[in-house]
Amino acid sequence: MLTRDRMPDEAELVMTHELLASLLGVRRERITQAACRLQEQGYIRYRRGHITVTYAEGLAGCTCECYAVVRMETARLARTNTVR
Repeated sequence: MLTRDRMPDEAELVMTHELLASLLGVRRERITQAACRLQEQGYIRYRRGHITVTYAEGLAGCTCECYAVVRMETARLARTNTVR
């Protein structure tokens, strides 16, 4: 979601399950399982190495509280950097 927040609507994220697994510190199989569930719920579309968020609000509802905290801090830092 944090990457998606920085992209235009319906933009495609180009990343493999292997890369996501490495970034998140989990096994690739867990990424595949999660991606299947998210696609079944209509939140994303994916094909080899390409992920499109189709329902960002629904996907955001699946995130933990960390997403909101990081999103607010990122916005705060962006405001701070534009003031200087």
